[in-house]
Amino acid sequence: MGDDLVYAIFKEIAILEGKRTPDGKWTIDDAQEIPKLLTRAFAVVRRASNPRTD
Repeated sequence: MGDDLVYAIFKEIAILEGKRTPDGKWTIDDAQEIPKLLTRAFAVVRRASNPRTD
């Protein structure tokens, strides 16, 4: 799992949720949101690298 991929997904999730602008400015003051966003980004990458084979 590449750090660059996780970081890119992290930024996209933050932008989609309105917590960060596309130019990189944060719109939130809650530092607790950052680990939550990172956890979600790691989960997205993990799911993508281990596709289900039902």
